[in-house]
Formats: sequence, structure tokens, C-alpha cells
Amino acid sequence: MAHRILGLAALLFWLWMLLHLRSWFPGLWLVHGIGILRVARGAGLVVLMPVAGAAMLIAPEWFADRCSPYSHESGEPYLDHSFWLLLGYLTLGMAWALLQLFR
Repeated sequence: MAHRILGLAALLFWLWMLLHLRSWFPGLWLVHGIGILRVARGAGLVVLMPVAGAAMLIAPEWFADRCSPYSHESGEPYLDHSFWLLLGYLTLGMAWALLQLFR
């Protein structure tokens, strides 16, 4: 339950921060407006990373059911919900580090 609350708080904080993106992270805003496709696509990934990380924290069981490969013998997913929780925390950490780079 704590993971869900933390993921929801991260998602709400990120949505609030998107409203103030121009003043807090001017480097990311400038890169996102460049017409070069690869640079703009990378900036878009940095913007979407916290949303993906928060989604993994809010619903790790959904990711375990839908995104994990299954064992042919037992029918259970190889990647348990704890893997998706860990990946959610790592994704949020990497997104925060990349945002600090664009600061």
C-alpha cells in the first residue's frame, strides 16, 4: 500500500511540475522544442519516464500479469511484482537524475 501512495504522490508531483517545466528545467524545455527528431524524442522520453515509474509503483501486479514472460510448465510469470516495484523505483531515480542534468 505504501508503494501505491508513493507512486500516486510521485505522479501528482510530476504533473504539477510539468506545469512549471519552463521555469524549473529550462534546458529540457529548450531541447524539447528543437526540430531535430532524435533530440526531441529523447527529451520526450525523459518527460514520460516518471509516469512509467509511478505506474509501476501503483499497479505492479498488472505489470506482472501483462508484461512478464510466463513459464510454460507452471503458467506463472517469471518476473514477480517485486521486480516491477524495483524497476519503478529505479525508473523514478533515473528520471530525477536526468532532470537534474537538464537543470
